[in-house]
Amino acid sequence: MTSPRPTFGDFLGKAYRELSAAAAAQPGSVTPGRDVEDLADGVAHVTVVLRRYTADLTRTIGQLPDRQLIRVGPWDRASIQAHDALTSATDAIARGRRFNPRADHITSQPARHLHAAATSLAAGRDLLQGHFSTEPTGARRYESTWSLAITSPSASRALLAELATLALQTSVVIPAVSPSATSDRRLHDTRMRLSTARYWLAQPDASVYAAERAAPTASDARQVLRAVPANVLPARSAPENGDRVSELLEAVVTAAERARHAAWAAARVEPSSTAISVTSWQRIAAVSTATSHHCHLLYTTLADRVADADRGELRADLLRAAEQASRAREVWLDSAREFEEITTEIRGHLAPSALEAANLALWTGRLAYVSSDWNLSSGPSHPLPFS
Repeated sequence: MTSPRPTFGDFLGKAYRELSAAAAAQPGSVTPGRDVEDLADGVAHVTVVLRRYTADLTRTIGQLPDRQLIRVGPWDRASIQAHDALTSATDAIARGRRFNPRADHITSQPARHLHAAATSLAAGRDLLQGHFSTEPTGARRYESTWSLAITSPSASRALLAELATLALQTSVVIPAVSPSATSDRRLHDTRMRLSTARYWLAQPDASVYAAERAAPTASDARQVLRAVPANVLPARSAPENGDRVSELLEAVVTAAERARHAAWAAARVEPSSTAISVTSWQRIAAVSTATSHHCHLLYTTLADRVADADRGELRADLLRAAEQASRAREVWLDSAREFEEITTEIRGHLAPSALEAANLALWTGRLAYVSSDWNLSSGPSHPLPFS
């Protein structure tokens, strides 16, 4: 079995756990002096990272003329407000600080958790940014199919909502530090800065709440955002037990991701590349016809299984998906026939995209027939397990 790639949700979940631990460790754990400075460093670290996220979200909006900003929608407005609030929090607490999460001198347990949360969030942002590159002109270039999901309105809104919640959780860690009278001017100044940062860190949540009331987001938006994987090609899956549905399902997901990655790369090849081969096109069309057929079988089988379970809405969704798979099968079949009439200079070479498409057909076939013996030469005559 292959080990799963890290997802954005892994890093986000880690950050939430660390912030919860920081809040739990806070009562009675902060003593005057060094601990207050350590806590301020930890809050500053989280705040700076959160501001980098909102800078990403407002990159395009910030290029609009001032006269057009009054026309932005509620979520764009919330993004601007959140970024401004985090900028104010950063100015209040992070100015002049050089935080080092690996410093051995950190004695405050809440501060350690804050630094861990910031480090995890920074890694999560790197994961998201890994799906993009920058053109020499400064334009953003998509590097995977996940780029489209990340920049979709629903995912952007979900990300802003997560950031607002994280900022609010960070603010909760601060109240244990009271601005009591002290002769130490630096300590007093740090406490005042923490108090100011606490106020600004709570503001993004209010902005998101207002945006959510004006334009509710899709219920599954956060789920999609958390599922974004690292932009690396997963290792080819080879289940040890070819008859176990759970392992076959994982193999299908991996094969689909590899096929998408190969297709994305194929779209950018030079005209002289060996990927421009009629042999590859014919192979892709043929095996994709098979894959679409397997998906049709899977959807119709699942629809039949829930027919008597009082789940009419789910069954209708499955039948619609089956119909789409059937249409895709017909389109691929027509393409395969058309490719018989096409000739290219390069023949007999199979591009990586063709090999990955064939692998996807193989595993969807084994899942549809629940058989480790099924292969591309078996064809649709193989007996179905639930017939």
